[in-house]
Amino acid sequence: MDIFALILLRNIAVLWVPAALAAWASFALARTSRDEWKLLVWVPVLPLTIWGAIVAWDSAKDPTSHNLAPLEFIVWVALTLVLFALVVIARRAFGGPRTGWSARRDRASQPPSPVAAESVPESVVVPTAFSAGGKAWVLGTALLILALYAASVLRH
Repeated sequence: MDIFALILLRNIAVLWVPAALAAWASFALARTSRDEWKLLVWVPVLPLTIWGAIVAWDSAKDPTSHNLAPLEFIVWVALTLVLFALVVIARRAFGGPRTGWSARRDRASQPPSPVAAESVPESVVVPTAFSAGGKAWVLGTALLILALYAASVLRH
């Protein structure tokens, strides 16, 4: 394997970290979405994925071609976050998340639990990745990771 291929693979591995985090968030949204929204929640991943591939290729050919890559990164992350916000707002306004016991695919064949959610004390309920508190925690964690990644890119 020549040096160009190794540099390209390294660049792709580093530059697709934010796209992988965005894909993880899209996967979480797709699991709780219905119909066409399962596909539309993947749209915000595209800008970071395409940008990562372009910068990886160009930087492998000429290391000085993207000297302002950290600033480009901030712009593309901002665009991705705006797209996520638009998708979430549109999904809530026009096609809301699935509700009920069959919202999760792995529980579709099981009957609803006889224990009502109201009978469980609130102190026992732990937020999951798909509950309201869990979504905020997942998004906050992803944003923190992206901010740390951006800081490390800017420092070098």
